[in-house]
Amino acid sequence: MLASKDSIRQYCTWLPAMMDVLLRTAGPILEVGSGFGTPILRAYCSGYRQLTTVETDPLWFAELQKLPADPSHIIVDKLPDIGFWDVALIDSAPAATRQPYINMLRTRCRFLVVHDCEPGNFEGYGYNFSGFAHVAMWNDLVPNTAVLTVQSHGIP
Repeated sequence: MLASKDSIRQYCTWLPAMMDVLLRTAGPILEVGSGFGTPILRAYCSGYRQLTTVETDPLWFAELQKLPADPSHIIVDKLPDIGFWDVALIDSAPAATRQPYINMLRTRCRFLVVHDCEPGNFEGYGYNFSGFAHVAMWNDLVPNTAVLTVQSHGIP
């Protein structure tokens, strides 16, 4: 699961937006869809914040099981029925799962960080951000990332 710099540049363009939000919050974090950024989130959270990773792909789930035990990191294969997170990262595969996760989490977290939001992907992934109090687009890296809030407390 260790990633080269090229993998991080290609698949983890959500990191700047995510880190900005993480530095402004203190509660639990949800990652929907694991990948090369998971070890970074895990290192950030270890002993400090609770990280829950939801991974439905059996191959990625098997990779997660190889990580050393960390009581700060919970790994599951489906979204927990209950729970509230300060921040949720949506970067799941297949792409068709993302909007349903956004819909399920809109009242279960303060901030949603959604990856792959540039023109073309936005429409192709079927994103619909209506009803969110704030939508901030991070478009300095491709793929782009959106930060969404439900409450009117502002965007970091």
